[in-house]
Amino acid sequence: ALLAAQNEKHKSKQVAEHGREMLEKTKEYRDEIFWLESEYNGQKNKADLLKAKIANLEAQSRREETELNSLRAEYQRIFATQTPINEICPTCSQKLPADRIAATKEKVEAKKKEELASSASREKTTADRHNATLAEIQAISNKLTATVELEYTHDINRQKGLLRGLDTGDD
Repeated sequence: ALLAAQNEKHKSKQVAEHGREMLEKTKEYRDEIFWLESEYNGQKNKADLLKAKIANLEAQSRREETELNSLRAEYQRIFATQTPINEICPTCSQKLPADRIAATKEKVEAKKKEELASSASREKTTADRHNATLAEIQAISNKLTATVELEYTHDINRQKGLLRGLDTGDD
């Protein structure tokens, strides 16, 4: 009877010890799952923010392309413009002196050159801004690719499987 009581006491002690070990393992797995899920959610939020930023930059890029096309068309319009020089005096209907005609042509050409330079400068500024936008899109896309390659879901599922194994192994 004494031996049976000691044996029973020993069994109880082992069961209690096993129960504590199982609780410790369960807590350990749950803590790791919580940490992994938190980390995963943080990375997912970063990825979502990067995707939104890319979408905004792509919209900006499309606006810049439209502006560039408009500026190119403006440059071509200015370049193709031929301002007629009136060589006849509107008052007396006589031919104007050659030096006056030449001066008028110079003024018209100088104005055209100035307009072309201004248009080209605006086009260059817009093209530079557009190239910077495209470079930023690429940089963020690279960052997003690195962020999206998450292994957290695999780790979380592995830990949850271990936790389920503990739960079912106890029954």
